[in-house]
Amino acid sequence: MKKNIICMLLMAATVGAISGCGNDEKKDEQLTTVNAFTVGSRIYENSVSYTGYVSADELKRLSFELGGKIESISVEKGDRVQKGQVVALLDDEKLRTASDNAQENVKLANSSVSLANSNIELAKNKIETAQTAADEIEIGIEADKKTLEKIETGIEAEKLNLSKIKSNYESSLTKIQLNYDNIKKTYDDMQSLFDEGVVSRDDYDKAKLAFDTVEEELANTKKTRDTDIDMEEKKIESLEQDHSLQLSQIKDKENKLSQALQQKQAAEIALEQANTSLSQANTSLTQANIALEDSRNNLKKAQLISSIDGYVAQLPLKAGEVTGAGTPVVVIKGGDEVVYVSVPAEDYADFKVGMNALLVQNGVKFTGSVTSIDLYPDETTRTYNMEITPSEKTGFAMASLVDVYISFDSSEYVSVPISSIASIEGIDYVYMVVQNENGENILKSRQVSIVGEDGENVFVKGIENNAVIAADEVKRLYDNEKVQLAER
Repeated sequence: MKKNIICMLLMAATVGAISGCGNDEKKDEQLTTVNAFTVGSRIYENSVSYTGYVSADELKRLSFELGGKIESISVEKGDRVQKGQVVALLDDEKLRTASDNAQENVKLANSSVSLANSNIELAKNKIETAQTAADEIEIGIEADKKTLEKIETGIEAEKLNLSKIKSNYESSLTKIQLNYDNIKKTYDDMQSLFDEGVVSRDDYDKAKLAFDTVEEELANTKKTRDTDIDMEEKKIESLEQDHSLQLSQIKDKENKLSQALQQKQAAEIALEQANTSLSQANTSLTQANIALEDSRNNLKKAQLISSIDGYVAQLPLKAGEVTGAGTPVVVIKGGDEVVYVSVPAEDYADFKVGMNALLVQNGVKFTGSVTSIDLYPDETTRTYNMEITPSEKTGFAMASLVDVYISFDSSEYVSVPISSIASIEGIDYVYMVVQNENGENILKSRQVSIVGEDGENVFVKGIENNAVIAADEVKRLYDNEKVQLAER
């Protein structure tokens, strides 16, 4: 893409001599002399250029609506014709085309009515289906909720039963433990006496048997307690799992219910749209029937009329020949002049309808705009055809070449010479000349951003219009330096 910069001056940079103020400077102070100027703003416009060719924007191939014998052709090749001018006549039977087209429109309108009615029935069926599904799901949800309530009741009952089991065992174990403690003390005393030979083996064995019996009872009771509690806790756990599963099942059905209701709502919207389509189709059918009646009244018309101003470019057929419906009889070149440009594929995405354009031929300039861009490239050149319409009559010769400049964007920026720009580590800046509180001229660096260039000047952001800046030799200057301005 060939990029160009078109710069239209809004405010010329006013270059003026800015003399030093009447300050009382020290005689022994040597001040740097700088050239300075007042900056101005200009329009920076980014554009692309191509070479286009001039043509007419309309090529009209005039044809009868019905095939038949051409009675007469009233124009010759090269003749100027006006819009509405009769250029050829056909015998009356050819006018049946209008009636046939109107009859086809009636058929299409009837088809639209049938289609709308079919869509209405379809939407109604979908509504009924969705409502039935929603009703069934709601019944299932209610049943699941009742089951859930039963499970919750069972959990509460089992928890109460667990509490009773624990309480009962706690009471039994307390009694057994007390008995155990007493018997164990007796056994321990008996064992000491037996060891000392005070009591007989028979008395000792009886004491030991009593102790073994109560010890076994205590152990068995604890084991039974643990087993009963474990079984009850597992029942509760199982019921809680059933509770969780039931909740999940209810949630799933609620989601399905929501989907069914959404489907019903969508079907209701479709029904409303189908009713609207039916109303429109009935209106179209009424209009088509009116058009059919009108076409029958127009069968006497056998004139081929030019729809544009222009000149006769071709006469494919002659009087006396037979033409088919839609076959060109007179080809007219006319309409407004336009300029066509072939856009490469890599540039295609940069353009859009409405962009401004400048047309230049032999130094003569006209403005215009992009009015159309082809959606598909030419199969041979692989370029896209873009049409540019001038804003006024140009007088360019048909098929002549024209330089075309198309604008992308434009903005107003301050324009300064490249020589006034200093750069340090990729940062661009200028030195502004300002006065301190003593009325002395000092330099203040100001960072700028370069947005474009035009020859020896650049467009920048970061300084204001009418600012005074150092013009050249900026590399030898430094911030806050006192300077004197060169005489101009």
